[in-house]
Amino acid sequence: MSTKIKTMHRYVTEELKKEKWQSKQKWIAYPLVAKDLVSSTKKYHIHPDEYLQLDFYSSDDKRRESIVSRKERDAYVKLFNKKEITPKLENKIEFLTHFKDYVNRDFLIIRDASFEDYVSFISRHPAYIAKQSDSGQGKGVEMVSEVKDPETEFKRLKDHSFDLIEEIIEIHPELKDLSPGGISPIRFITYVDENSVPHIIFTAINMSTGSQIVNFNSGAVISIINADTGELMNHALDKKNKMYELHPVTGKPIKGFKLPEWDALKALVLDAAVKFPEVGYIGWDTTITANGPCIIEANAKRPAINGLQMEGFKGLDEQYGNFKFVREEYKRRKG
Repeated sequence: MSTKIKTMHRYVTEELKKEKWQSKQKWIAYPLVAKDLVSSTKKYHIHPDEYLQLDFYSSDDKRRESIVSRKERDAYVKLFNKKEITPKLENKIEFLTHFKDYVNRDFLIIRDASFEDYVSFISRHPAYIAKQSDSGQGKGVEMVSEVKDPETEFKRLKDHSFDLIEEIIEIHPELKDLSPGGISPIRFITYVDENSVPHIIFTAINMSTGSQIVNFNSGAVISIINADTGELMNHALDKKNKMYELHPVTGKPIKGFKLPEWDALKALVLDAAVKFPEVGYIGWDTTITANGPCIIEANAKRPAINGLQMEGFKGLDEQYGNFKFVREEYKRRKG
């Protein structure tokens, strides 16, 4: 059996584990799913794992046509984002250097710092976050809660390639009351047109379910945000497409919650989006701290999109998102 056939078999088998197939006879269901999976990957340029995550089998043609695949996203990035400028946003140290007026937190670049600089930093922030600037997706990040021996710790950071330390963000009390645990990142996707006008394409919030690491793959739940008002427009959704009317930890209602300081956060992101207009398609992780809005980081290579287009968001992602506009801009600018 070829590798490609084995791969397809694995994804078909995973699809058939879903609850909707449990009452079906597998010998009938298997060929239906296999045929649809193969044709969908060709027609809609999706990866098999997108087929699973976005519940493609249950989607009608209109829904399938509306989905922005990772392959299509990558085409946007290639056309809209100037490759040589992208590191200014992607690299954590370069990002903090260029966007220091937007991050609303103290940081120290260990790579360039003296021991005296480090001692000064920990006198202000006895606990902090250490990062390896070339890591991503939650890797290369460590929380340091206490420093007993500054000299030993400074050497450890350097020896283990932790080249950046940051003040621990204190979350706004209203946001913390809804979703305690780690930082609940508010994701924006922005597009800057040829006239350097920024547009919000989509915005949603990842909420912690208790873990300090808050991302979709680690159990977080997502809710779509009305970009005009900052209101959460639906019950939260997890990676398995399960809806939560109440936050699974706090029991707080999710739909209808209005994020504090929304207009200020939105203005901050739109202003940041035009700092490097040559990079026109960006995903921003932001939050609202006790001291106001802040941008955590930017993603100009692979802005996450799949979690925003889950089957449970059907209709809402089109109503409150603007992917259709970006698709039209891509076709127009591609020529």
